[in-house]
Amino acid sequence: MPTAEIEVVDIRKGKVLNEQTALHLRALQDFKDFYGNKRRAGEEWLIDKSVKDVHILDAQEELIEENKIVVLTRNQYCIVDNPVGKNGKPQYGRREIRKGEAKFFLQPGEIMNDGIRNIIVIHEEEALLLRAKVPYFDKRTNKQYKAGQKWLIKGPIDFIPENEVDVIEKR
Repeated sequence: MPTAEIEVVDIRKGKVLNEQTALHLRALQDFKDFYGNKRRAGEEWLIDKSVKDVHILDAQEELIEENKIVVLTRNQYCIVDNPVGKNGKPQYGRREIRKGEAKFFLQPGEIMNDGIRNIIVIHEEEALLLRAKVPYFDKRTNKQYKAGQKWLIKGPIDFIPENEVDVIEKR
């Protein structure tokens, strides 16, 4: 029971977390969270089931959104813009290709613009016409390509386009 000096402003229910959901939170001011982490005003982070099964928002926390897990099968990939580095901060302007089989939550600052894509399967009688966006070294063939240069890769192969390469057409 609150005393006469205490005013109840809000009653908060716990958010139940499972393997498919995480909470994207933001600190409203500097504070130390329930788990012992120092949070700075404006800092964003995720809480998932690996941290706690139920999370009750602190007075200094704001819920941005509930994130759903991204699941990639063996034949899928996605491109993540602004991937979070080892220091836990987004690397703005960078791109990262994530290949299946994988499960992950997009961290604060990460963006998956084009969604989940299927790997391009090139059969024995097919080829892909590619063009380098920037100077590019192909690790499979150990060849260097200049920006704008075109070349063919022949099947059979499962192909995931890299950030430096445009797929012009399948032949």
